[in-house]
Amino acid sequence: MPTSVPVPRRPLFPGSEVAVSAITLEVDPGPNDPDRLVRQLRLARAAGVTTFDTVGAAQPGLAETLLARAFPRPDPELVVLARPPEGNDRSRTTSPFAPTGRPRSRLEPVGTNRLDPGFLRLYETAPVGRPAAGGSATPPGASPDDRRTGPAVVHCATDRDVDLALGGPPPWLLSGTFNLLESELPMAAARRAGGGAFGWVARDVLAGGRLDGSRFALSPFGVGPAAPLPVREVERELARIAPLGFLAWAGRRTLAQAALHFVLDLPWVATACVPVPDPRRWEELVGFSRAPALEPAEREVLARRSSAREGTP
Repeated sequence: MPTSVPVPRRPLFPGSEVAVSAITLEVDPGPNDPDRLVRQLRLARAAGVTTFDTVGAAQPGLAETLLARAFPRPDPELVVLARPPEGNDRSRTTSPFAPTGRPRSRLEPVGTNRLDPGFLRLYETAPVGRPAAGGSATPPGASPDDRRTGPAVVHCATDRDVDLALGGPPPWLLSGTFNLLESELPMAAARRAGGGAFGWVARDVLAGGRLDGSRFALSPFGVGPAAPLPVREVERELARIAPLGFLAWAGRRTLAQAALHFVLDLPWVATACVPVPDPRRWEELVGFSRAPALEPAEREVLARRSSAREGTP
């Protein structure tokens, strides 16, 4: 399962001493087999993945516990995107990602046993001035505990969030949705940053499974086949995706690989967050860099479509 092409590493933003892997794997145990997940994490590390994300996990403590099982020894290259803890209560979060209604893992939580403090954590916060679910906002750059931490990652979902995040001095490290179907906010943020010390952590790169087909193949929790979707919903989904088919023309690359290149070919994108792939999709996603990058003409078509969605000329 290890990819034949190592996952490249890149700086968080121009001039940053912190390097992350181009692919960040989202670690969310859910109802999945924890031993299988640990094996996948180790294979990912062998393939060059150094960055893992627990922000969206239903049980972030458990996600870190499984990371600690996968990597029992200090690893100077390992980076973990995490929710900032509040005080000593590790179950609370100021993250905008406070999931509800998610199934519990077969493993019980094991207290606050986490990764070795030497591993680098990047805490994801809400913009200053906008309280997030579960508590008040945390200022960018704040270190909620004495662990080894890097720059805060400020999650942005609106133009106002970007205004708040870019209101302070650089460097600016933002995160948010960035994919072939929804790209306007990060593109606008990059233009406003003006080529300075700016980085974007791309989330939902596969558009909820629409761009790699998993939305139609798996249940919402990634276990077992999906329930049949209403015909009209399938038609709506396909109507959004079909115009992107030219990116996978002649079998040069899959649409999922095009989605990854769409964000990762931009120098200000730090990393792209994707779920831990099914073994059958491992080479396709983790080994995306072996597929050709998007051509300027292809990007021009995408830019025109994005302008049309915004209603601009």
